[in-house]
Amino acid sequence: MMKRLSLGLLILLVLLASTAWVYYSYQKNALIRQDAVAAEACQKQGGRWTKGIFATGPLEQKVLGGHWSCEFTYADGGKQCTSDSDCQGNCFLPDTKTDALDPNGYVYGICQSNSSEPSCFRLRSIEAPIKQAPQQVFCF
Repeated sequence: MMKRLSLGLLILLVLLASTAWVYYSYQKNALIRQDAVAAEACQKQGGRWTKGIFATGPLEQKVLGGHWSCEFTYADGGKQCTSDSDCQGNCFLPDTKTDALDPNGYVYGICQSNSSEPSCFRLRSIEAPIKQAPQQVFCF
């Protein structure tokens, strides 16, 4: 009786494991097909399908190995800005806060170069230059 029960449990375990593997393979293939469609749509819109890398701080630590996304280059990348409305992308504070100060001590940002450029020092939307360094608000 115990041998039958053990054999039955073993067969059940093998069936469950093979079902999980089939499901995993199906999902992986579906994602590959989905990525191919997304890459084609990205390129048709003038973007570049690329594997992005997230930064987790000033040391630019690379985590998660990145993810695939559509990257767009912005014509105003690198331009001085005071808010997101000044840029095609976002207005970021440079990596070192002192680089963002003009001769009068006001803080300016720099327009994002492309849609996948990471930064931990995003300049909050403001209507004029400010005379203090903004807080670190988000790392992505």
